[in-house]
Amino acid sequence: MKKLWIIGGSFEQLPIIKEARKEGYFIISSDTKKNSPCFKFADKTEILDPLDLHKGELIFNKYKPDGIISDACDYANYLKCYLSEKYGLVDDNLSAATITCNKYLVREILKNNAIKQPKFFLSSSFKETEKVVKKIGLPVVLKPLDNRGSIGVNLVYKKNKLKQLFFETLSKTNGKQILIEEYISGKHVTVDGIFSKKNSFHNIGVAEKTVIEKNHKPLIVQLYYTAQLEKKIMTNLLSINKKIIRLLKFDLGLTHSEYIINKNGIYLVETSNRGAGVLGSTLILKEINNLNVSKYLIETALGNKFNFKINKNNRFICLKWFAFKSGKVKKVINHMNKKKYILERKLLVKKNQKIKYPDSGANRHGFVIFKSNSFHQMKKRLLEINNSVKIDYEK
Repeated sequence: MKKLWIIGGSFEQLPIIKEARKEGYFIISSDTKKNSPCFKFADKTEILDPLDLHKGELIFNKYKPDGIISDACDYANYLKCYLSEKYGLVDDNLSAATITCNKYLVREILKNNAIKQPKFFLSSSFKETEKVVKKIGLPVVLKPLDNRGSIGVNLVYKKNKLKQLFFETLSKTNGKQILIEEYISGKHVTVDGIFSKKNSFHNIGVAEKTVIEKNHKPLIVQLYYTAQLEKKIMTNLLSINKKIIRLLKFDLGLTHSEYIINKNGIYLVETSNRGAGVLGSTLILKEINNLNVSKYLIETALGNKFNFKINKNNRFICLKWFAFKSGKVKKVINHMNKKKYILERKLLVKKNQKIKYPDSGANRHGFVIFKSNSFHQMKKRLLEINNSVKIDYEK
C-alpha cells in the first residue's frame, strides 16, 4: 500500500485527505494542533510545525512515505519540496519554494523583466526605513519577508505611526528584515494556475477581491470567481501571469498570484507555487473547472500521470469572510444552514466569547463559500447571507 504524507491538517486539507482515504492510501497527517480535523481520517498522526525541518525529516524517516502533499501554505510547501528533493521523491522545485518564501527575492528576479511592481526596498532597521520613506513618500506598505495570510502587513499613512508599525512588522518575520513597498491603489485580483505536466502551464481561475483597510491593516473580506474584467485586460493579465510563472521557473503543481489593476497597468502583489487558501484550490477551482484538484495533488505527489481537461462552466463562486467588530458576544444568529446554494461554511464565534476585529487574514471570524448561476444572483445571495448571520453584543 502506497504511503502519503499530507502536511497540514486543518479544514483546508480535508478534501485532500478524504480523497486519499477514498483511494485507499496509507495516510500520515501532520499539523501544529492536536485536535486537527484531518487526524480522524489518518492512519498515523504527528504534531509538527512545518518550519521545523529537523523534525520533519525525523517524521519522513519514520514512515518513509511514497509521496508528500501540501496545499495552501508556503511553509508546508517548502518542507515538502525540501524533503522531496533530498530523498528523491517527486520534486515540486525546491528553488521555486525558496524564492516564494521570500517576497524580496521574487521582486528582485522580476524587476528587470518588464513586470510592473511597486517600488520596493529591503530594510533591517528603523533608520533605513525612515530613509526609504523620505525617498518615496507616504503611504507605504510594510511586509514581513516570509509570512502568510497578511500577518504583519501594515499600511503607513502618517509619519508618527512609522516606528510603531515598523517594529510590529519586523516582529512577524523570520528573516529579520522587512519589505517596504510603494502603496498602489486599484482593483485587487488573483490568478490561479496549474501544470498539467512538467512545464505545461494553464491559467484556470481569475477572482476579484474586496479589500478593506482598518487600523493600518489590509483585510480581504470577499472574493468571487470569475472576475468581471474587460476582455483586453483579462488577456493581458493572463499573459503576464504566464510570463511570471516562467520567469520564476515554476514547473509543477499549483500556482496562486495576486495583482492590483489600475489605469497605469497591472502590478504584481505576490505569487507562490501552491494552491489558494481557504479551500480555494480543492473546492472553488474544482467547482469552476470541473476538475478534481485533490486527486491531481495526490497523483502528482506519487509521480503518476493525471490526465485532465479543464471544462470551465459559467458558474460564479463567492468566498465571503466574516469580520465582526470587537466586543463580548451575547448572541449568535446563524441561519446559513438553510441555504442550499452554500458549498462550505465555518463560523468561529460563539456566545459569551470576547472577540476582536481581525488584524490579519488568519484571525477572521469564519467564512462561507457559495455558488450562483449569474453575477446578479451572486449579489442577491450575498445579501441573503449577510442578513442570515448577526452578532448581538453585550453592552
